[in-house]
Amino acid sequence: MSYLFISIIVVIVSFFLFKKAAGTMSLTQLNMISYNYYYSLILQSFIGVNIVILGLDNHYLLNRINDFSIKQTAYFSVVFVMILMPLSMLLTSFVCRFNAKKEWDLYTKREIKHVISANDKAVFVTLIIFTMVSFLSIIYTFISIGTIPLFKVLSGTTGEEAARLRIIASREFDGIVYIRNIFGLTMTPILSYIAYSYTVKSNYIGWKILFRILLVLSIFALTYNLAKAPLLMYISGFIFLKVIIKGKINIQGIIKYVVMVIVLIGIFYIFIMNYKERFLDINSGPLDPHAAKAAPADDENSSSMYT
Repeated sequence: MSYLFISIIVVIVSFFLFKKAAGTMSLTQLNMISYNYYYSLILQSFIGVNIVILGLDNHYLLNRINDFSIKQTAYFSVVFVMILMPLSMLLTSFVCRFNAKKEWDLYTKREIKHVISANDKAVFVTLIIFTMVSFLSIIYTFISIGTIPLFKVLSGTTGEEAARLRIIASREFDGIVYIRNIFGLTMTPILSYIAYSYTVKSNYIGWKILFRILLVLSIFALTYNLAKAPLLMYISGFIFLKVIIKGKINIQGIIKYVVMVIVLIGIFYIFIMNYKERFLDINSGPLDPHAAKAAPADDENSSSMYT
């Protein structure tokens, strides 16, 4: 019970420290600091260590840890990060005389200006050229793999076949990885973000068409190895864009994105990876000797576009 009390205090203190450091913690004005707090710290780390330290887990791997001090070390490491991270940002802001709230308000209210003209057609032509390069790199990637994994699994495959496709795409890629990673996985989503920004701010129909093309190419590029994380991170990027362009995003928009993410996770686990029976099971995994045959560990190679 003492750990639960510590966790409650830490969450409250950490939230207000992060709010001071970021200028705002509002979900409708999501920024990089608040995103890292809600997603990386709370969702991915803090909830997990609390489940472990409070003994609420029955995970087959954690059951192998007989020394409770290891769990304590992990718990307090996350707790210290929750407090020390915003404190270090506040210290830096104090030294540099940086007012986060003031700067954030000025940033979100500042008018977005076009680069050259109202439609920036020179930018449009440039993006078309880069889009062709991205398209060719994606085609090159699928030729090197020998198939389009997303089409393959949607046409009907077993979990073992989907796992084999992931291994081939991620670890047995015969092509030049720099072409795949730079021009396919990295450049295509960035181009789609740029096209989306112009779609919102411009009435030129060409931007709308180009964005839809780049959206489809991005989905194919980011699912080349059937990983979930790159596609979900890509979708979350549109929340940041809306905040940057419009200054905020409404609650309905956030709910829409959350529902979309949940649906996509369900599709990947249930229909693509065939995890129908273990979809909501947090106590089993691919190395569990008592579980059914499963796919390889999650998204080992999916961070290539972000590193």
